[in-house]
Amino acid sequence: YFSHPIEVAGLLTDLKLESELVDRLEKLRAKDQQNSSLRYFLAEQYVDQKRFQEAEQAILNGQAEPKDTYSLVGLIPVYRGQKKYEPLLNLFVLYKINRLPDPEQDEQVGKLDSELQTLLHRYAKERELTIRDPEAMDAFVGLGKEWMKGDEAKIQLPQAWVLGELCGAAERIDDAKTFYRQAIDMQNEPDLKLFLELGQLLQGADRYDEAVEVLKECANHPSEALQDQRWRSLYMLSYALEFAGKTDEA
Repeated sequence: YFSHPIEVAGLLTDLKLESELVDRLEKLRAKDQQNSSLRYFLAEQYVDQKRFQEAEQAILNGQAEPKDTYSLVGLIPVYRGQKKYEPLLNLFVLYKINRLPDPEQDEQVGKLDSELQTLLHRYAKERELTIRDPEAMDAFVGLGKEWMKGDEAKIQLPQAWVLGELCGAAERIDDAKTFYRQAIDMQNEPDLKLFLELGQLLQGADRYDEAVEVLKECANHPSEALQDQRWRSLYMLSYALEFAGKTDEA
């Protein structure tokens, strides 16, 4: 991710010590404030040393929120380390809003330039580390449920969707279902992907009857867009019915 690559290996060999590397980088940065590659590399060293506040300052560089993909990905271990769970969740929401690809599912990632590929794979790694962090996941679920309270729920569609995805990946199936349902119920014309993702999640958890229910709802939904894609929900529904032991219906 360097526009002006730093000879990292050379620096490390010359300096022998990581602490000296950070000192050298700080001096370089003082002389070259506009070099974002240098800032980001320095931030990574701070994260390695658990100097999260300095990492955050280096990444944001006076901005209130991340303005590019590197800042967004770079802040994930920072906020997780600081236990700043609401800003951490917001990073995953921003990733989805900006329609950045999922390197584990999107075949197009292989066609991107190598720096961006590296960055997206780093995102996948940081996402996985977050999913495996029970404290972070508990905090996310708590925030989501708090936002859903009352007549005027504060939760927004991308938040509900991302919470559904994260909880599903963490195998918190009941929580995932709660947030997917919220995302579906917020819209007159829900996205087909919401139904298919939830249906797949429930099938993967051997909850076939619930999967059948969700996919039937999708197939019979009055939304014109969903009716145009009805064959896709029926296709998945036939599998769910078979697994649920309802072969006649399939």
